Amino acid sequence: MQAGQNANLGPVTDQFVNDYEVVKQLAQRYKTMSDRLEERIEITGKKDPVTQDLLIALRSTLDLHLYKLRSFMYK
Repeated sequence: MQAGQNANLGPVTDQFVNDYEVVKQLAQRYKTMSDRLEERIEITGKKDPVTQDLLIALRSTLDLHLYKLRSFMYK
């Protein structure tokens, strides 16, 4: 089993992909993960504020990387 196999982020090709397409695909995956974390943050906030804080920190890091990836998108 590979890491992230059950993440449901879609398939990754093993063929050549242009650099701008790789950045675009990574940005889409990071956006999906960030959106999923937003849902979990809302759910856990009512029951477990400590876990909510950890999820907020994780989402903040993902969003920072998403911001940086988007800065390389030129097509």
